[in-house]
Amino acid sequence: MYDDEDRASDAACRALLDHALEGERAWMDELAPGDVPSPAIAPLVDRGAAEFKERPFRVRWLSFLGDILWDVFSDNNDVVGPSGERYDLGSFRGSGGFIADHLNDRLADEGDGHGPRWSRSPFGYLDFYMGTLGLFGDGELDERGSPFYVRVFERLRERGCDWRYAPPAIGLVRFDQPGEEADDPARYDPNAALAAQAERDEEEERLGEFARQLAEANAKAFERAAREPPLVVRAYREVYGEWPVYVRH
Repeated sequence: MYDDEDRASDAACRALLDHALEGERAWMDELAPGDVPSPAIAPLVDRGAAEFKERPFRVRWLSFLGDILWDVFSDNNDVVGPSGERYDLGSFRGSGGFIADHLNDRLADEGDGHGPRWSRSPFGYLDFYMGTLGLFGDGELDERGSPFYVRVFERLRERGCDWRYAPPAIGLVRFDQPGEEADDPARYDPNAALAAQAERDEEEERLGEFARQLAEANAKAFERAAREPPLVVRAYREVYGEWPVYVRH
């Protein structure tokens, strides 16, 4: 478990996000002159529903960069600073919201010479929730997407940061509180109590078996991620010259 005292402040997290995005506007102008995306990046920034493609290109571009940031800073992965501080943006939803707020502020700071260019905030946490899930895994798209991860990792390395990768895993969440039922002596029925205990024991056995199956599936996923590293892990290796530490959460 991590200690919250090791977490970098929100201001420090925002500063690191700004550094990771340094130069992105010039890069956008290079890859999409006149806000027309080149064939190389169009499949990345113009994916999604038809209404998304109607957004201004600047918003679509930042949306894709935000997904890249979510893949690096969230998804159970750890960005660690030179002093051991963790740049933790929150839960899956929380980190989506953190990135959304940051990019909304970034847009709000942009003007067209007559005041703010953007009249409202276009992003919410759902725009970045789960990042690029389902996008990469194809050779051609991976080749096009790799430079975006590489650029982020280059910025992190410049600040002395490292990154730890957590392969996907499924957890078991229980909402019940076994054994905490209130006893009412006046209404106690020993036969009913025995039947209820037998039912609880059976349920615990089923949950135990399910937990074992999940553990086995997660172990296989961990091994598969080591054999076939995803794009974000390969990009890390390109920048740092070695594989990241794999962690289990």
